[in-house]
Amino acid sequence: MAATSQGSPSRFLAAATLTASLCVAVPARAEVGRWTAYGPRCCGIELLAVDRGAPGAPGAAWASVGGALVRSDDRGAHWRPVDRDLPATAGSVAAMAADLSRPAALWAATGREVLRTEDRGAHWVRLSDPSYAEALGEGTPIRLIAAGRSLFVRSYQRLIGSDDGGATWKVLYEVGENAYLGGFAAQSTKPPTLYLATVGPETPDLVRSTDGGRTWASLTVLSLPPAGIAELTATGGAVYALLGGDSAGLFRSGDRGVTWAPILGGRPNDRFDGRALVVDPRAPRTLYVYGGQPETEPALWVSRNAGGSWRRLSPGPIPAIIEPGTRVVYGYATSFLRTLLSRSLDGGATWEPIFTGSAPDSEVAQHTFRRGKPAEQALTIGYALYRTDDAGTTWRSVPSPFLDAAEIDPDDPRILIGVGRFSAYRSTDGGATWETTSRNLEYAENLVRLTKKTLLAGGCGVARTADGGKTWKKTLACFNTFTDDPGRWTQKFETDPAHPSTVYVLGFLALFDGLPHGILTDFPSFLWKSEDGGQTWKKIARNLRAFALDRTGGRLYGARDRNLLASDDRGASWHPVGRMPAVPDDLATDPSRPGLLYLSTFNGSFACSPDGGGTWENLPSGTDLALRVDPGNARTVFTLGPRKVSQITIPPGRCE
Repeated sequence: MAATSQGSPSRFLAAATLTASLCVAVPARAEVGRWTAYGPRCCGIELLAVDRGAPGAPGAAWASVGGALVRSDDRGAHWRPVDRDLPATAGSVAAMAADLSRPAALWAATGREVLRTEDRGAHWVRLSDPSYAEALGEGTPIRLIAAGRSLFVRSYQRLIGSDDGGATWKVLYEVGENAYLGGFAAQSTKPPTLYLATVGPETPDLVRSTDGGRTWASLTVLSLPPAGIAELTATGGAVYALLGGDSAGLFRSGDRGVTWAPILGGRPNDRFDGRALVVDPRAPRTLYVYGGQPETEPALWVSRNAGGSWRRLSPGPIPAIIEPGTRVVYGYATSFLRTLLSRSLDGGATWEPIFTGSAPDSEVAQHTFRRGKPAEQALTIGYALYRTDDAGTTWRSVPSPFLDAAEIDPDDPRILIGVGRFSAYRSTDGGATWETTSRNLEYAENLVRLTKKTLLAGGCGVARTADGGKTWKKTLACFNTFTDDPGRWTQKFETDPAHPSTVYVLGFLALFDGLPHGILTDFPSFLWKSEDGGQTWKKIARNLRAFALDRTGGRLYGARDRNLLASDDRGASWHPVGRMPAVPDDLATDPSRPGLLYLSTFNGSFACSPDGGGTWENLPSGTDLALRVDPGNARTVFTLGPRKVSQITIPPGRCE
């Protein structure tokens, strides 16, 4: 939980009981004594490359999710975090290129260096010396292209190149402050032939180099109409350019840009507004273009004879990349605030979503473990839902409405319950379809499961379902009356295993138009208890900053500033038990060991107490606030923060 002042609440990642329930991608296993990221990241997804598969095997798809590198070996069904395999000095991968001469081989460009792998990321070799970062400057790699032994990286205003396999680099082309570089393509001639579109008041639209970037000449005076170039793509025998303007369309040159001919639109009375162009690198006569004539719905078009004829497929997504030499195409589609990565296995005729890029405006992250099977988990981040069946080694995206939290049925993993702001949802087919079961929740964003059929949703007040999410009823009102009385912002649940009908929830009284997500230091708080499974509630403590339940013995802990209080009679009476090293924003207990406490603070402090708060030991500083303890491994602790989840394994000898 985050400490905030009145009028400036930060987002709080609501807690849930670990025994019942608690963005791509990042390391799957917690490292001993070191915080690492976990699960999919927020926000967005960008395809980087598809490598060449071994004979009879699919090529791997590589993507960046919120700046983290992920890979799918099964054409998008599951995604594996691979950032951990990169050298520590590499930084975030921004661009990649597949080496089609070798299966599983790729190059990767970051803001610091260029890397190569020949075993699909298991091992990486740094190719570049310091000249790479110096030539790139302050730019970010946008595109990486390989042409023989030459490598090229384009940033916003520079094109840099290497003619010795990536060892040394130099600037090949640069534009001024008021200009930028657009499309870039290369042909593997000797030396490589380069094409570069530029935008700016004093720069040509298209330039070409026939000597690997040493010298450049303008092509705008040739037969290509003067217009903005949206995209460039080159094969061994042709160059393609998507143009806008009065003669918008797709143009082709077979003589290295000397002459051009329209192959789709490209005439004043036959315009084609293209948005994307993809060419199969191993079947260069296969082209995919997304766009359409003015005032018509954009669609996906395919040609299998280098633009000689075209077939309109469907509205479909915007194509991004092709698995070389196959009919597998990946593309983007947008859905309100989310980006959907889709896949076609039949050359673009039909599509299915395979990954959802999280929405950037949601800071809520919720992490739930399936009861009895902690390796099966659900994570919602940025309104998007992800699942893992192997304790975070791989993740799959689950199509869903906009969700803030989701729960997996303990008996049937195909049944999912989700809440998002004012609505509750239920799926019985693993997320393929969803039914809206309530539209009367109030800023619901956290879930806790009490029994197989009974769940509680928290937000402003509490809502309850006793039939597995089919119907919902408010049991703790959001506001006291219909006047301007403060709202009851419920932000953490705990359940008592020894008393299955007993549940506790901490809430804060404040006036907000939306869920405040934070410890509201200038507002009162109440700890509520229900002894009938969340049907009725009573107050048992006030003005606690955080609380936790020791599930092995039933002791309640509450934090009031730096003072730690405890109750051994389920909240009827409280007594002081110690002084904490910092004012906590969340408390958590070990589900298997009595007396072991963890605390976290807004500024990243993380500490533990092995004796119920009598003594404390500082641990490596964290980055987030709300705490979770892994029910499958009590030495692993998670924190949920804005748009991410982090994890750590407590080192041996600590907190013991």
